[in-house]
Amino acid sequence: MALLLSTARSIPALDNRMRNNQFNPKTGFELFNKVLGIAGFGNIGKKVALIASDISLTTVFLYIQ
Repeated sequence: MALLLSTARSIPALDNRMRNNQFNPKTGFELFNKVLGIAGFGNIGKKVALIASDISLTTVFLYIQ
């Protein structure tokens, strides 16, 4: 989940720009009302879905037996 948030908001690029005094806060994209696909519905998938629902992500599961 942290990797998803970091990628969506371009945290590494923002950190680099801030250290070089070139800060621009309008980078990345919002995750609000987006769809997150989760492969598997085990313990980890359920916890990721729970966190995703807290930030208004719609979750779609792929469950293969």
